[in-house]
Parts: sequence; C-alpha cells; structure tokens
Amino acid sequence: MVSPKSRQYLLFAGLLCLLLATVPWAYTRIHQDIVLFHKAQQSFMANDYEKAAKRYRMALAKGMDNPRLLERLGDTHLVLEEFEKALDAFMKLGQQKPEDLALQLKLAHVYSLNNQTDKALAVIDRVLEKKPGWETALLWQARILARQGRFREAIDIYYRILGEEP
Repeated sequence: MVSPKSRQYLLFAGLLCLLLATVPWAYTRIHQDIVLFHKAQQSFMANDYEKAAKRYRMALAKGMDNPRLLERLGDTHLVLEEFEKALDAFMKLGQQKPEDLALQLKLAHVYSLNNQTDKALAVIDRVLEKKPGWETALLWQARILARQGRFREAIDIYYRILGEEP
C-alpha cells in the first residue's frame, strides 16, 4: 500500500514530467518565428545557405519583425548570388534603420552587384554627407568607380584616404 505522502510525491513528479514535456512543445508552437530564426541562424553558420534563406523567409512570414533577420536574409542572398532578393531585403532594412551608415554602405554594395552603380554612388554620397571623410565609405566609392572604369577618380580617392596629393 502506498502512503498518502508517497502518492503526493508521485503526483508531483508526474506533473513535473508533464510540464517538462509540454513547455518546449508549447514554446515551439507559440514562438514559431523565433524558433525558425534560430534554426536559420544554425543553417547559416553551417553554410547551408539555401535552408537558411528558406527559414528566414518563413520567420518573416510568421510575423517576426527584426532588423537582424532582414540583414541575415540579405547576407544569405548575397552568398547565394541572388542579388535582386538581397537588394529587397536591404532596402526594407534601410527603411527601418536609415541612420545606420554601415547598413547604407552594404546597400550600396548590393546596388553595385546589381549593376546599378549610379544608385550605389548616390547612396555613398548620402553617407559621406552625414559622415564626411569616412574612409570606409571612401574605399567603397573608389572600388565602385574602379569597377566602372573611372580609374582616375578612384585613384584620387585612394590618395585622399592616404592623405597624399595625387
């Protein structure tokens, strides 16, 4: 015969086991967007970019509104050389965080990869208006000009970064 105290302990242990089993299940059902984001992160880190992109898009579809998600989605599309999709992600992100100058440079880079160098240079000009003389922006500007074959302008920028006269 089981004593009432033992029965109470068994009931408590059973409820604890039930709780341990249901909490993770409930969490994955309630916070599917967060779970998908973390799984996408794992796929990205494992260099499985197609799976990562799919999971990032699913997290967006589930309602996750996180700038980090859009940035990773854009980065994933860049790695997959899906430049139009990367541009979409970075444009949305740029609307959410217009003050982030590093993000604006990334947007300029994606524009240049999409052969939209005029837009890329316009973005860099706006960045340089906000932070004149920023060497990173100047380097991107020179790189894009060199890709266009505008070598003299690119070289002048490189000399300016070095603090020398051409």
